[in-house]
Amino acid sequence: MRASITDKQVDKLQNVQVQCLKTVVGSKAHSSSSAVEVICGILPFRFRKRELCCREYVRIITQDNSRDLKQLLQSTARAGLRFCPLVYIRVISKQLDQAISGCHLINPESVLSENYIVTKADNISIFNVKEFCCIKRIVGYDDCGSGEVVSMIMEQCVGSSMIFSGESVCGGSVECGASAAFLFPVSNTDLVQVDTLAVGSRVSSYDCEIEAVILGIKMAIRYFKTTQYLHPFEDVFIFSDCYSVIESIVDMKFNTCPDIYMKLQYLRQQMMELSIRIQLVYVKAHTGITGNEMAERTCS
Repeated sequence: MRASITDKQVDKLQNVQVQCLKTVVGSKAHSSSSAVEVICGILPFRFRKRELCCREYVRIITQDNSRDLKQLLQSTARAGLRFCPLVYIRVISKQLDQAISGCHLINPESVLSENYIVTKADNISIFNVKEFCCIKRIVGYDDCGSGEVVSMIMEQCVGSSMIFSGESVCGGSVECGASAAFLFPVSNTDLVQVDTLAVGSRVSSYDCEIEAVILGIKMAIRYFKTTQYLHPFEDVFIFSDCYSVIESIVDMKFNTCPDIYMKLQYLRQQMMELSIRIQLVYVKAHTGITGNEMAERTCS
């Protein structure tokens, strides 16, 4: 299907996708298509088509040379404007092929040790906001990410490190993106630490938020390597405004992103050695929470 679809048909599918997303989230008809896609974490159809082709291309070229599919990818040709699927994948992935020229690609499974083959990071968990609100007898706790509830959680976190993550994507749902993280240390005498990362030129807000949380975990590890411990286990609270990212990190849902999977597993090993526990807290964006606003402004 991908090999024969026209640009006009792609535009039509993109329009159908946007209308469906607006219906699902209940947005108004005149709402920005890019904004709706960012909120839903869905790539525009044109970019999604290219991403799938590039992933398939990488999957094929990392196979053994004896595999038929790899041999066919190298030998098949097109007839005029008629593409077979493998030729289409090769043409769409031409820019990627130029970018990775000279690199040695390997299957992630071949470098993951048995210690890394786990499904969940047991020292990373989601902070149970509803349970906290029940204990504190806070009325109306259904609005878990509200500024008032988060402020009370922050008061409860006194004596623990707090990290606020932020991301920014410039120009659309998939464009240049950056991440930032602010670490508020255990001691009031220590300075607030900040770190930033340029994620890439064709990334989504979801990708940037994942990198922001990873950046925060790295900051926590660096901090506790040089700080005297106050407790047998050190709890670190990372505040993020993307709940889908929080769920993905806790459940290790990165089957299609082995690089992220391996990063988190390596960080998890370091946290276990340093007795660090990460609790991820969901906050609503742009609700006046100081750390969150600082992170968003910095990466912007």
